[in-house]
Amino acid sequence: MKQITQEHLTFLKEAAEAFEGNDRLETYTNKEEDLIALRYGVDRDCIKVIELGDKVAFFVQVISASPTRCQAEDRQNES
Repeated sequence: MKQITQEHLTFLKEAAEAFEGNDRLETYTNKEEDLIALRYGVDRDCIKVIELGDKVAFFVQVISASPTRCQAEDRQNES
């Protein structure tokens, strides 16, 4: 287990504010993208903070495309 630092606690507070502001938000990362917070728990009232390491790769087009809300709205307006 890592030692909890002030950076972790500051990020936890930032993530908690983001989660409080958006019920649908499940993950949150910092600007540097070296910390990620995951909404956790049966009541979704817990936060797991994970320190990320080096990125392995960015894999493109490996799953089916999912239309964004804007694309779906455009299609609906075309009808």
